Amino acid sequence: AIKEAKGLADLLPCPDTTTAQQIAARMLANNCQDVLFILDGWDELPPNLRINSIFHQLVQPELPQSNPLCESTVIVTSRPIASGDLHRVVSSRVEILGFTADELHQFFSECLKGDTEAVKTLLERIEENPEVAGSCYLPLNATILVHLFKSDRNTLPTTLYGIFSSLILNCIKRHLKLRTQNKDMSIESLDQLPEFAKKPFSVLCQLAYDGVMEDKIVFTDLPADVNTLSLLQGVESFIEREKAVSYNFIHLSIQELLAAWYIAKQLSASEQVAKFNELFEKSRFNAVFQF
Repeated sequence: AIKEAKGLADLLPCPDTTTAQQIAARMLANNCQDVLFILDGWDELPPNLRINSIFHQLVQPELPQSNPLCESTVIVTSRPIASGDLHRVVSSRVEILGFTADELHQFFSECLKGDTEAVKTLLERIEENPEVAGSCYLPLNATILVHLFKSDRNTLPTTLYGIFSSLILNCIKRHLKLRTQNKDMSIESLDQLPEFAKKPFSVLCQLAYDGVMEDKIVFTDLPADVNTLSLLQGVESFIEREKAVSYNFIHLSIQELLAAWYIAKQLSASEQVAKFNELFEKSRFNAVFQF
């Protein structure tokens, strides 16, 4: 919808085109005064649409009075790692901090059923790496950490790579158990995947890499026989009256780690250097670079 939109009417959720045009006309007649736009997930919008779409009129600095949207209010959401371009534009910024230290301790206590020794051990393992500790304010990341801690018999990787590679490995092992009925899945690392899982894993790594190169996180053109290894989730939608399925990785960091894996395993040393030089300043690639 954003890509094809020619004007405000194309973005309004109206039952018909005529109604949308009438409402848009009334909004624009008042320069959208008292209208609130919420651009949720700005970092998920491809760069070309941030520049060549109606949204560019909403987030450019010093809107001229001739702009038909100049009286509107705009809220933009984005991951901090991808919001740098917005800092010079917005009038104020709010960062959602998530769990405080006390809330994190309470959350871990509830997940570990009040086992004070286990909670103490988990917090000690987390504090061994500042990057890991700094990610815990996000409830989803805290959930991932406590899940890994419990499933790995009260141990925990102490790097971001170790955490998310363990998460990927757990998802794949669970997927293989369900599909093969093999309960003995003694796979200790991504280098030890069984032969029948290596090819689909390689396909997903290239998909993740291509997505990062194109700044894309939603995929609609997966082959029908692709094995997602439970690392992607599909959502059914209707596009131009035809049913379609859109896929995305279950966590954005999984896509970024798999892209890093592809660079490390599939590209030659000279190709790796060339890619680093080309993409080092791009926010999405910075997220890949951490792995």
